[in-house]
Amino acid sequence: MRKGFGVFVLVMGVFVLSRELPSPAGLVVAVVAMALAGLTLVCRLTAVRCPLLSRSRPQ
Repeated sequence: MRKGFGVFVLVMGVFVLSRELPSPAGLVVAVVAMALAGLTLVCRLTAVRCPLLSRSRPQ
């Protein structure tokens, strides 16, 4: 539940920031955030030893 809430806070923060910044900067923030989220997802799903996974989690 804590991790889910953390993801929610990050998503909402990016959303609010992208809405409050001037036109091109808000779009850039949103695109960069989506790209990082996509790369994180790909790393977690495909890599055998993804550096983003916590060490305490069993593999």
